[in-house]
Amino acid sequence: MIKKLFALCVLAISLCFTGCSGSSAVKENNDIFSNAVKSVTTDEVALSDLATFEWDAMINFTPFTPKERIEEIIGFSSNDIRATYNEGHTQLIFVKDNKVVCSIWGYAENLGFFISFGRYDGEYITIQNSETASFAVDNSGEELLLTYINE
Repeated sequence: MIKKLFALCVLAISLCFTGCSGSSAVKENNDIFSNAVKSVTTDEVALSDLATFEWDAMINFTPFTPKERIEEIIGFSSNDIRATYNEGHTQLIFVKDNKVVCSIWGYAENLGFFISFGRYDGEYITIQNSETASFAVDNSGEELLLTYINE
């Protein structure tokens, strides 16, 4: 009886950690995106050249947007969504079929890059995969800076 209870506890804890840590596909796509950004050597780069995995839309929220508000806007919950904290914080959420497929989140000194979208007309910016979205690239600082070119 004790062995069965112990086994159930181990299983429950394992499932909790697996569920809380995000999917391996999201982590793989995070790596794909981050490595692509760090490899940029041109003055301009298309979002489609960085996000080579399948996605429908990329959403970037204004600083200080709580996780609950992000989930309300995108229409679903996910362990791969986190709140935004300040202007120096990069956060990109790529979604496909109402699931997070990539979630870039962090400070430039930790990521090795910063992505700026300039001024927002509302609480967030959405770029559809079908759109042509480009970024100006500045690698003169410690971290690579990508600035959204809103045409």
